[in-house]
Amino acid sequence: MGSPQERAVSLINKPAPARAERDIEMVLPWLQKRSKLLMELDRDTLKDILRHCSYERAVNDDIILQQGDRGDK
Repeated sequence: MGSPQERAVSLINKPAPARAERDIEMVLPWLQKRSKLLMELDRDTLKDILRHCSYERAVNDDIILQQGDRGDK
């Protein structure tokens, strides 16, 4: 299918109900290695995030969140 990143993006672009458990399991180890924050989460929490997150693309210097802002998702 492609690189681990492409597999992760493909998974996250699917509607949440269409995300298969085996696909989540395939992406999980790669994703945990990408971030210290994600590395410290337990497996069930990270799987829950993968089941419900969305993908948004940002370019350099885009401000996606400022200190003190509340998230909108």
